[in-house]
Formats: sequence, C-alpha cells, structure tokens
Amino acid sequence: MKPPYTVWVLTPHFKPVVVTIIDQYESNNTGLWLVTESGRLRRSDRVYLTLCEAIKAGFALLDKEQADLNRSLISLQKHRAALQTAQK
Repeated sequence: MKPPYTVWVLTPHFKPVVVTIIDQYESNNTGLWLVTESGRLRRSDRVYLTLCEAIKAGFALLDKEQADLNRSLISLQKHRAALQTAQK
C-alpha cells in the first residue's frame, strides 16, 4: 500500500485505535517500519487493516502472555516444592 492510508494498531493497554500512515521505510535488520501522522514508528507486522483483525491479534498476544505466565507459575511451584522438601 502506498501512504497515506489508515490502519488499526493496539496501544500498550490493548486498546485498538486508528492511525494514519504517512511514510514507510525498510530496515535491513528489522524489516518494514511505518511512520504515523504523529511521527511514531510502527512495525508493519503490528498494524491491522480492520478492527476485527486488531482485536483478533490482541487476543492472540494475550493468549501468548498467559501461556508464558503459566510456564513461570509452574517453575515457581517447582522451586517452592524444592525449598519445602529441603526444609523438612
């Protein structure tokens, strides 16, 4: 797509908002970056054409975070059990 155009992005608090893309550039290391009207840089894989896509991606990110937290919780439970065993 040629700028300018509008897309949906997720804020750090997972609120979907519309932004206008005014420019883009390619980085050798990190791929395509998009410049918004406010001057912020957005990774091209973190912008969505529709609200529905943005919401779906937000839920996928939350599911990944939940899985990471579950793994951490299991690890903490194992450490706690090891300490309790050593305490006896």
